[in-house]
Amino acid sequence: MMFIHTKEKALSETQCQKIINFINSSKLFPSHGNFSNYNGLFNINPHTQEWTPILYEALEEYKKQHPFLQDSCEWRLNSMCNFQKYGSNKYYWSEHCEQGPYPDDYRRMLAWMIYLNSIEKEGGTKFPQQNFTAPARAGDLLIWPAAWTHSHHGTKTTKTKYIITGWCSYIEKAR
Repeated sequence: MMFIHTKEKALSETQCQKIINFINSSKLFPSHGNFSNYNGLFNINPHTQEWTPILYEALEEYKKQHPFLQDSCEWRLNSMCNFQKYGSNKYYWSEHCEQGPYPDDYRRMLAWMIYLNSIEKEGGTKFPQQNFTAPARAGDLLIWPAAWTHSHHGTKTTKTKYIITGWCSYIEKAR
């Protein structure tokens, strides 16, 4: 079992194109000159989007596949996610996981991503430890554990790639 859930065509091509148009027209979408792999990154609240119910539904499907997540720990969808745009020949090449030592990421327990455009034969996300590469298909939503067991990286593409990515985290409790 890979623990990588794929909900194919979770968003329609029309929904994906609407988000891409927003990204491309937004003056709020900065260019990060200090990241050679990004053209831009824009933070949004995933709780207030047109596609929020689709994401909640996919998270419920994931919980049903893994009952431990329903009964043994409290967690929730984070209040921030990212719209990301990678230009031609730019991609997140560094193998990484979504959990780490910083306050924003040490409680992360799941990661999720939605591809906004299709890129044939390239542009996907490779999970080396699972020997699996998810293809970049518009509307596909992926959910996976945020820990080191699911390190991943983008694959090279000569086309522009658009994604939405975010996390679910454990709820912090007082001891």
